[in-house]
Amino acid sequence: MQSASISLSSWAGNGTFPFGSTLAVLSGFPSDSSVLEAAAAIVHAGLPWRAILPVSLPARAKCRWGESPEHALAVDHAVRREDAAVYLAMMHRTLARMGVNQPCEVGEALERELAPMLLAMARRANLLVMATPDERKADMPAGAHWFARLLMQSGRPVLVLPPGARLHAAPSRALVCYRATPQATRALQEAIHTLPTVCSVHLVSVLGSSGSRADASNAASLAAAAAHVQRHGRHATFEIVDSQGGPPEDAMLQKAREVTSDVIVMGAYGHARYAELVFGGTTQALLRRSGTALFMAH
Repeated sequence: MQSASISLSSWAGNGTFPFGSTLAVLSGFPSDSSVLEAAAAIVHAGLPWRAILPVSLPARAKCRWGESPEHALAVDHAVRREDAAVYLAMMHRTLARMGVNQPCEVGEALERELAPMLLAMARRANLLVMATPDERKADMPAGAHWFARLLMQSGRPVLVLPPGARLHAAPSRALVCYRATPQATRALQEAIHTLPTVCSVHLVSVLGSSGSRADASNAASLAAAAAHVQRHGRHATFEIVDSQGGPPEDAMLQKAREVTSDVIVMGAYGHARYAELVFGGTTQALLRRSGTALFMAH
């Protein structure tokens, strides 16, 4: 399989990436192998999916004497493209070992255009697959910028792999963190239509220690949500979990381990300052700590 370096605008504009495909977004980090593995596992047999490595091209190059001449900028772009081609060759070998024959390509854009063009492409997808940016990497803020925008602004469900999480095969058990909120309801509905039909659902509502009306309302909505899932032909159970005053994410992760879930379904809650990867406390904690893949919708 040959690597190709094409503009992101061409990806979206010439039918290279049709509506309804699953899009795996690579980062250039070791987690990309897990992203490809998860994409192959989550996509129903015979349905299309693509993998893209975004490459940012600077509009100007700086040197100690000021801006570099045009030829220096051209050399910079050529080096980035060559590095991307070498990296994608490695990803193609990863796909070959998995027995998967799917396109894996470079999508390039100028720095200021990269995130908006990725976002436009993501909105054509039925599902995005990505890994949480590695905070230990020096260029994490740039990756976090487009990661957060895709998660919070694409309007599409996202399968996210936190550090160390993997999805080896089609999920058979899903833990749904459910509250009576638009985000949680949308995440549940997207999961019903995306996850394999054989994937059973266990809905959990985490109660705090306050005994508030909001807690009571969330608990009361569980039975109705489980009945909705069952009407779609899935096995569904539900449970109320008391966090005993601790962080809700601790209760979620503990329950995910107890029921041996393959994926955690939840709504994504976040702040508008996307470039800083600022999310709500529970969302941020699960993106960093969950050893299980997260199926998220905003």
